[in-house]
Amino acid sequence: MQFIAGGYTVAFDGTVFPDALDELAEACHHREIPFHSVVLRCDLTTCFDRAIAREGERPNAEQFADLHAKFSALGARETHVVDASGTADEVAARVLAAFRSGAIAAG
Repeated sequence: MQFIAGGYTVAFDGTVFPDALDELAEACHHREIPFHSVVLRCDLTTCFDRAIAREGERPNAEQFADLHAKFSALGARETHVVDASGTADEVAARVLAAFRSGAIAAG
């Protein structure tokens, strides 16, 4: 919030669970700060394969599936989902298109 107050455009990159998105959106709304959120989501197998490649060891499959499921039914936030399959450039292009269309703006 300090950077935003200073006039910077801020991109937060990290895992924010669905319930926390509503809290963050509300905090921004109270400060009259535009809020956009995107959920990068692809199928469980792709996510699991990427995790193995990134970590170099096999994550706990059951815990991983539980984490993946937390992002499977987002209700009103389904419009904020961007398909994360494909290359990084393809995903970035999808995120930018969603931003430009207004699909990921808090409403």
